[in-house]
Amino acid sequence: MALMRRVKDQRTGVASPLAVSVVFHIPGQHLEPEFTGVRTSTFSRKERRLMIQVALPPTSSPTPDAYLRESLRAAVEAAEDFAQMESLFEGQLVELRQLVDRL
Repeated sequence: MALMRRVKDQRTGVASPLAVSVVFHIPGQHLEPEFTGVRTSTFSRKERRLMIQVALPPTSSPTPDAYLRESLRAAVEAAEDFAQMESLFEGQLVELRQLVDRL
């Protein structure tokens, strides 16, 4: 939740040619994610919005905050790869990378 609040605080004024929504899948007592790592999910061409899913491992990291920030970096990279593959724009999602760096 703390990371979500920091992202919300930092995203004001950030412009991006692609809106990226990152959804974390967190393993629990009764349910485990069906995958591990980062994957692309749904894309709305009309809204230029891409959902990236991040499945956290069943064991917690000794540095969870750093792990979550790295997961966000990986999500931005996955979004860039998707955008390049779909020829949505050229270049990188610079402002999103900078946002993650500020967290």
